[in-house]
Parts: sequence; C-alpha cells; structure tokens
Amino acid sequence: MRLAPVLWTMLSLALPTAAAAATSDTYSSTALTARLITAEDGVAPEAGTLSAGLVLEMADGWKTYWRSPGEVGLPPELDWGASGNLASTELLFPAPTRFTAFDIENFGYGDAVTFPIQVALESPGQPARLATQVRLLVCKDICIPEDFSLTLDLPQGTGIDTAAAETLAAIAANGEVPQIYRDIAAFRMLLLQSDSREASERRTSFEALARAGSPLRLLAEEQIALIEVETGDTEAAIARFQSILADAEVTAGLRQRVSQVIVALGGELDAA
Repeated sequence: MRLAPVLWTMLSLALPTAAAAATSDTYSSTALTARLITAEDGVAPEAGTLSAGLVLEMADGWKTYWRSPGEVGLPPELDWGASGNLASTELLFPAPTRFTAFDIENFGYGDAVTFPIQVALESPGQPARLATQVRLLVCKDICIPEDFSLTLDLPQGTGIDTAAAETLAAIAANGEVPQIYRDIAAFRMLLLQSDSREASERRTSFEALARAGSPLRLLAEEQIALIEVETGDTEAAIARFQSILADAEVTAGLRQRVSQVIVALGGELDAA
C-alpha cells in the first residue's frame, strides 16, 4: 500500500517563495502586491490535496490583519466560489505581530506574509482551478478595503517540479541558512522525490530529521511509519503511529491524520 503524504502546507510555504512551483498573476495596488502560489506545478495522479498560499507584500508602512485583529481591523476573507475541482479550503494564519493603529493595539502583518492554504480536491488526480476573491483591510495613516481576484490553473502532472527540487536541495545544503529552514527544505525535497528514491534511502533521511529536539520530529516519524506501510511492515507502522498519538507535542491536525491511518490499517486507538 502506498499512502501519499498530506497536509504539509505549513512546511512547504515556510520556505522562500522561490521554491513555489506555480504562481498566479500578481495583483498590485498602492498598499500591496498579492499572488496565489502552490508547492506543486500540477496535480499528481491520485493526489487529493494541494499546498497553496496567499502571498502579500506590503508597501512601506502598510499593515494587514490577523484572524483576531483587534478593535479596528478585519481579518482576510477568501471566496473560492469560482474554483473548479475544489472540495474545501482552510486558510491558516502565521503568528502575527502587535502594532498600534489609531492609538489602538492590533494584531497583523507588515512587510511580507504568506497565508498557507490547505486545499482538498473533489476529484483526486484531476486538473484544478484555484480562483479566489480576496477581501481584506490594509491600514497606514488611513484604512483601505482591498477587493481583488486571483486565479491559478493546475493541470494534471507529476506534481514534482525539478526547479523547485533543485532550489530545496540548495537550501538544505547551505550552511549559512538557519537549521530549521534547512530541515524544512530537506523534508519537502524528500516528499517531492518519494517516487524516485528507494524506501531505505528515504527512511534514513527521515530518521535524521526525527532527531530529538527537532521541530519536524513527529512529522518525520509519520513519514517513517508510512514507509513501513509501503514496505509491508504494518505492525511496526501501527506501533509508530500510536507512539505519535501518545506524544505530548502532537498537534491536532497530526493527531487526526494519524488516527485515521491507524483505523484504516486495522489498528486500535485505545493504545494512544
């Protein structure tokens, strides 16, 4: 059985946007530029999810808002009604900064921010159109509502972009880049190359990322468990998944994902 890795949007889009495989046209105004990006350059066979992001680059002094913006702000709203082959989306919010606007404390973003978006497809493996109407508020000396549309079409494909893989490899090998970004780059590169590298080689690489203290430890353990499923060691995979569930650092999303796999493999959740 081969289980595709899912819901690694936050990791994919934490990297510099040069690692994005596909991008929409850019919307520009006095206050900001915006575009939609994905970590994939196409919809891979049987792929049911995509890793997308809304990239905002703010002009000097302009700010936009977090999901809980404060007394005077408004959070971004995205309407995906014009999309095709789209089952659902979830907009995620990076950690905001605190700033003062009109003598009131607010929470939001200046300079540049990428909002990760988890995308689920109605028909896995089929082309998709990501079309969103974006509404948000930007403030400097005054506040201006922004309302614009972004569209990105993804054809059928491998989902693997050679240029992105090369960029990730360069980041992972660059000793001047902070370790966390090198690890993220290595993690995503392993996912992109899952069909072209032997299971034993991928396992060794993920074990290095599962070291104690690594922010990617549990995600790497999840991938090792999936490799165990792939190589027929279902019992070891279930035990590893149960260990992830019992870990104090497991996130809600990872807990849900791992629980579903345990049940699909015929395991018990009581051990978690």
